[in-house]
Amino acid sequence: MKILICAYRDWAKDVFFDLCRAGHVGEHDLALTTTPSEMEALSREQEWDAIVMIGWSWKIPADIVNSRLVVAMHPSDLPNYAGGSPIQNQILDGVTKTNATLFKANEKFDEGEIIDKEPISLEGHLDEVLQSISEASKALVYRFILNFPNNTYAKQVGEGKKVKRLKPEQSQLPNPGGIASPFDEWKMTCKEMWDAIRCREEPYPNAYFEDETGRLTIKRVEFEPK
Repeated sequence: MKILICAYRDWAKDVFFDLCRAGHVGEHDLALTTTPSEMEALSREQEWDAIVMIGWSWKIPADIVNSRLVVAMHPSDLPNYAGGSPIQNQILDGVTKTNATLFKANEKFDEGEIIDKEPISLEGHLDEVLQSISEASKALVYRFILNFPNNTYAKQVGEGKKVKRLKPEQSQLPNPGGIASPFDEWKMTCKEMWDAIRCREEPYPNAYFEDETGRLTIKRVEFEPK
């Protein structure tokens, strides 16, 4: 089986390297691409049994998704939280346990047929969350390859919550010093503040406070629940 894995973040690339070392799966012809331009060139120039997107942030061109078997991992229990920034949006909504979803990609974002799901945890610091998603992705792709070509595909049921990608300026937190902020109307508990900060830890735009003296960037904090 010839498989092109598309991944650019470290946690996603770890899935590729772990699969290469895994028994049975590692015996297949696996290739990694990390940029949209390379992905498009390889997808068009070579034949693949499957193209697998893990943590991929770019839209897949229609000619590729319509002529190749393209599957993608989305870190939510689709159809819930389809769209951009699903990890951050779920954490901000207080979601702590959910599923990662492997689905057959089409021209619409995150609306393809469901292949498989695997539990993930959204608790703790973001590096712990990403590790959970990485492990789930590895399990999903591993099962997909072992079952190929006998995987089943099921249409998504229900509407689910749609979300939009967070912008860097949305990392600004309510200013405690009295200087006007776009988010002064927020009334945040310590738990809500913790979620707002931890979901923006590296590799995402960090949370920050800003006033007339400058910007205070918050890379990591700890929260002690009562």
